[in-house]
Amino acid sequence: PPLADTAGPAEREERWGDISEPSRRSWNLQMMWAVDPVVRELVLSPRVAGIVDRLLECDEGVRLYHDNCLSRAPGSQRTKWHCDDGPRGYMAMTGRKVCTVWVPLQRTPPAKGALVFPRVARGGARLDSWGCAERRGCPGNEQTEEYDHFVSEALEESGCVPDEATYELGDVSVHATDCYHAATPNVCDTPRMILASTYFADGARMREDVDYDTMPVGQKRDWDKFAPGVTPGELVATKFNPLIPCA
Repeated sequence: PPLADTAGPAEREERWGDISEPSRRSWNLQMMWAVDPVVRELVLSPRVAGIVDRLLECDEGVRLYHDNCLSRAPGSQRTKWHCDDGPRGYMAMTGRKVCTVWVPLQRTPPAKGALVFPRVARGGARLDSWGCAERRGCPGNEQTEEYDHFVSEALEESGCVPDEATYELGDVSVHATDCYHAATPNVCDTPRMILASTYFADGARMREDVDYDTMPVGQKRDWDKFAPGVTPGELVATKFNPLIPCA
């Protein structure tokens, strides 16, 4: 995490160099809820679970997939258009009743790296990752500038416009994992820190349409970390995927 405000610029820069992704000027910590009681209280909050339950229209309740504390250092670039999951099947669960809850840990205006969503203008239509993947010429690698440009043009053609907002402390943003979003660059002089947690409807099973043996190392590591020991077709319901009471 960032140093206290008493640290000088050189010390701050050295610290960020040690713990961040240099090319993105960011860092992230996952599964904090399992070791930190304060984070656990928020991630496993019945109030949050109740919001998710109503939005996803769950029949049997809500389970946690994972948490992720993200920080963007001053000077970090914008986050490209992306979805947290989609037709290529990055996450371990079947089904589309999955969402991410994004909680700012400080006031976050557009100048500090706030979320950006495509707002559907009058006469337009929502475009998600499934619809974009069906478009002719859609790039296969979602991490590239080419894909970001393709999505930007596709959203514009669908009648969507980028919608920025200021997030105050206490605000919560919830988005489906197949919903496109981006983030503005952090041009302020302090880090932008957020806690994002992903939840899914109870009853979801491990995917069978993705080959575990040939998937990228990072994806395989996430599956092992967030749903350890679950085999294709089995319920995703490990001790790391607790069923959360809904308020």
